[in-house]
Amino acid sequence: MIRGFLALANVSIAGEKWKTHRKLIAPTFHLSVLKTFISLFNENSRATVNRMRKEVGKTFDAHDYMVETTVEILLGT
Repeated sequence: MIRGFLALANVSIAGEKWKTHRKLIAPTFHLSVLKTFISLFNENSRATVNRMRKEVGKTFDAHDYMVETTVEILLGT
């Protein structure tokens, strides 16, 4: 389910549709808006590092950790 959701986010669009979408989403990424989420980013980043500690000394795929962190941040916004 999560992979399907993230796959939708990677769909490429072009032209006028892209411009419309860009105008709608641009304010979300304004620095003043992003600053309000710093504590959320910190909290989730620290939790991810703590979960990853069990992997120290091993070779591992961080993808699942990053997907989980991304979803947690999105749900927290």
